[in-house]
Amino acid sequence: MPIWFIGNFAARLLLSIVLMSCKHQEIQLSKQQIKYKADSIFNVRVNELTNAAAEDLDRRSAIEVKAKADSIVEAYSKTHSIVPVDTITQ
Repeated sequence: MPIWFIGNFAARLLLSIVLMSCKHQEIQLSKQQIKYKADSIFNVRVNELTNAAAEDLDRRSAIEVKAKADSIVEAYSKTHSIVPVDTITQ
């Protein structure tokens, strides 16, 4: 027997074993089971998104609040003739 025939036969045998072992059996779920699974997936995802949003808020607020505060102080000092603190300490 040629070697390619043995390899081909082995590949076909392995493929047939794999395909037979992967029989697809449908599992019937009740509406209550489907709702439970959907709710659990939803709750996990909501918690992940909430945690990610909280981390993003912490990271961004440290950057953006300072910039906004500086902008407000600058605008206020221009309209009310207040000397900025930076120039007093120099």
